[in-house]
Amino acid sequence: MKKSFWLTTLLMTLLVCGPSLLAQIGGLSPDRVQAEIDLTDRLLDQAQELINATDNPAGVVFLEQAVTTQDLAKTAFVEARYFDARRLTLLSRDLVRRALKSNRTTEQNADLVLRKLERAGDKLDRAGELLGEIDNPTLVSIYETARENLRRAWDFYNAQQFAPAIKLAEQVEKTAERIIISVDNQSASDANYRRRLESVQEAVAGAREMLADCRSAESQNLLEQAEKGLELAQQLADAGRYPAAMQALQRARELALRATRECRGDEALVNRYNRLFDQSGQLKEQNLTLAGENREAVDRLLAQADEQLVLAKAAIDASEIVRATAALQAAQLALRQAEAYLLKTK
Repeated sequence: MKKSFWLTTLLMTLLVCGPSLLAQIGGLSPDRVQAEIDLTDRLLDQAQELINATDNPAGVVFLEQAVTTQDLAKTAFVEARYFDARRLTLLSRDLVRRALKSNRTTEQNADLVLRKLERAGDKLDRAGELLGEIDNPTLVSIYETARENLRRAWDFYNAQQFAPAIKLAEQVEKTAERIIISVDNQSASDANYRRRLESVQEAVAGAREMLADCRSAESQNLLEQAEKGLELAQQLADAGRYPAAMQALQRARELALRATRECRGDEALVNRYNRLFDQSGQLKEQNLTLAGENREAVDRLLAQADEQLVLAKAAIDASEIVRATAALQAAQLALRQAEAYLLKTK
């Protein structure tokens, strides 16, 4: 294609410069008119090879007109109408020039379409790599359609039907860009959802532990709704519907907080505090039977639990339910670790 491009350029240069050079010869002698006709013949032969090598309907039309006009020029020469013969052969040469110009445009268009096809293919490959990192059937279906459109675009290009080829290539490129953006957004949404999920799960777990000392039916009902909200959020996230999943998490958190308030939060917290305080005392008595490093390890855990119980008592007295719940959870964790340590040493 590059070779034909340069040949086309060379021929057009000759077509532009040839008439002016010959005009310098002067006169319209038969030999000089014949020389111009011969030059046009040579240019016609070379142009036909170039035009036939590409699918260029406009170039073919111009070339056929050039051949017809050249035939008229030869007829005029035979009839000794040298002025008409020269005028017609120059007109034929102008038609050759227009044919070559059309052909050069076609070759330039081919290069443009090729670049667009290659760029669209690169972006679609990138989109395919990203899709392998997530589970999204909808985006996969869109990707497969784009891959088929790219194949069709190459078929059009190979058939030198550049207009539909470039249209499909542009569609494929835009689709690939949308897929890449969607995957990036989904990855970011997934990370945000996971962080929010952990927070809400902790809130629901805290409410569940608090309600262990509560007999309120309404609180239990609210807690069940909160747990169902967690399940719904996971289903929505699995379907890639992250905004709806985040809303479901927010709703679950609100239900968990309502459950604790409904169960007279202060009373439930006091009951839980008393239970953990008693458990701490029992573990301290058991720890007296140990010695050395084992006893020191349990002492550290029990000390942590005591610190959290102090914080919890202060928060309960100030009616700060969230702070009290967090401190009681930390105390319970330390007591569980201490209890597990004691069981291992038996």
